[in-house]
Amino acid sequence: MKLPSVIFSLAMLPLALHAQQAPQASATTAQPRLLCLFLDLGSMEPADQVKARDAAIEFVQTKLASSDSVALMTYTSQLEVLQDFTTSRESVVAALRTALPNGTASRNNDYGARLQALQTVASTLSRLPDKKVMIYISGGVKTGIDDLTQMESAVNALIKANVVMYPLDARGLLSSSGVK
Repeated sequence: MKLPSVIFSLAMLPLALHAQQAPQASATTAQPRLLCLFLDLGSMEPADQVKARDAAIEFVQTKLASSDSVALMTYTSQLEVLQDFTTSRESVVAALRTALPNGTASRNNDYGARLQALQTVASTLSRLPDKKVMIYISGGVKTGIDDLTQMESAVNALIKANVVMYPLDARGLLSSSGVK
């Protein structure tokens, strides 16, 4: 039985992210939210890479508050910071357009290296004060018993860094048999 395909969209993020109010610094100014878009390109098929990039561009252009500060990171075989935190939507969109310079990135099935990249992101973000939000877009997570310790370490690093992670699967909704 073929299940209906789910169109991938960053608009599917939990409503809490869209409605989250930045804490008030004073009665007149609000601190911006710190959002990190992390595209795990190495975990995605080429078509999903393009779909994820385009959805991220739409999200940046239509869903962010003007005070939100956004960073862009990607992972293929190494972690890259394509855009440091900025409130400039144009800069983030320009960086997203460079995320796939040759059309698509090579697929990398080294799950342990991907978990290590998440720990590195957590370490980097831990230097910033306040709560951070990471939108982690990947081609799904397959883990074995050998990866559980490293997965736990990555999750603990994110918690310690005060990072809330919203993982999104660029493939959409799949059944356990892999049928879309």
